[in-house]
Amino acid sequence: MRRAAVCLLLCLLTGCRALAAPVVLPDPADVVGVTVSAGEGRAVRRSGDYAAVLIRAMEGARPTCRASIHDAPAVPGAIRVEFLFKSGGSSRVFVYTEQGRVWLEQPYQSVCEADEKLMALLGEGDSPDAAIGGMP
Repeated sequence: MRRAAVCLLLCLLTGCRALAAPVVLPDPADVVGVTVSAGEGRAVRRSGDYAAVLIRAMEGARPTCRASIHDAPAVPGAIRVEFLFKSGGSSRVFVYTEQGRVWLEQPYQSVCEADEKLMALLGEGDSPDAAIGGMP
């Protein structure tokens, strides 16, 4: 009983941050392409440089106590980012804005608060086709 009380107190004092999980991001060297989509818009970017820029922007996301309990967030306008690996597999995250904040969600893993720069890289909430198409 005492142990549970200590854990509860610790959680309340730290704001659950100690228990929050970070998003698991791929090594940019393993990524051969990135698919970014929002609604019907879709673009495939095969640049390792672009994948590295996205991953660096995502690495700064701060873990929260929000839980990811679905395959995809139930938020209108969520942008799906899927990293395609040399080995043939893939990894997916979602980026969306809600309550004036930018969120990075990895299904069943974590929900983190991200910097607005990440949304700017993805087209500031517009169709990702325009943002990706203009990238080198």
